[in-house]
Amino acid sequence: MDASIEQAFQQMEHWRAVMQQLVATYSPEQQRFHPSKDQWSMLQVMKHLVIAEAGILNAIKKSVQKHNLQDNNLVQKMAYLLTKTILRLPVKIKAPVQALIPNEETDYDKIIAEWNVLRKEWRIFLESFPANLYNKNVFRHPVAGFFNIHQSIDFCCYHIKHHLQQIDRIDQAIKHTSAISAS
Repeated sequence: MDASIEQAFQQMEHWRAVMQQLVATYSPEQQRFHPSKDQWSMLQVMKHLVIAEAGILNAIKKSVQKHNLQDNNLVQKMAYLLTKTILRLPVKIKAPVQALIPNEETDYDKIIAEWNVLRKEWRIFLESFPANLYNKNVFRHPVAGFFNIHQSIDFCCYHIKHHLQQIDRIDQAIKHTSAISAS
């Protein structure tokens, strides 16, 4: 695997570990806690990340089979920078497509196992990713547009970091609910 791809992948692994370790500190009941009826639990946040990463990987796999991939141009690079900036903000962002919304509760161990398998798929795929495609558009985000392979991996990192903010909001709701119950 190319050193820059390996470094990007290791960052993705780092942020996954941060998310997993953080959620593991909560009880199963807290992991399933919904701040309100229309807000996700911690487990649903994690499931959403798995769904999104699987979708990105599958889209990239389909793209690399094409012979006419376009170069990632300046406009796309600027759109990507804007996307990273937005993901850093402490604001709620609706999932851009319905398929990214987790529709079931599951348990922590099941999500971890699924994410482990998915990351092995990522590693295997990236180990043979052709260098001549590094600056080609291989993934189309439904809102932000086209990303190259480095941007796609980096997006996964920023996506996790963004949802760590959501875990913090859920934690605050848990503490608020506990404080009300204790009164």
